Amino acid sequence: MTFTPSGFERFFQDIERRRLLASDVTELRAVAGDVGMDILGPPLSDEEVRQIIAEAEVS
Repeated sequence: MTFTPSGFERFFQDIERRRLLASDVTELRAVAGDVGMDILGPPLSDEEVRQIIAEAEVS
């Protein structure tokens, strides 16, 4: 993968230093913002994907 601008590696260094967990969403988003990233999510469930596809097919 290529990330531009650089700095993506700082994200992992910072979350390790702060001992953040996946459940620390607010703090993870703040760290991501510091390195120029946005965290989107959580991921869609299979049912949500099926619903989106079904609605798109009706339109």
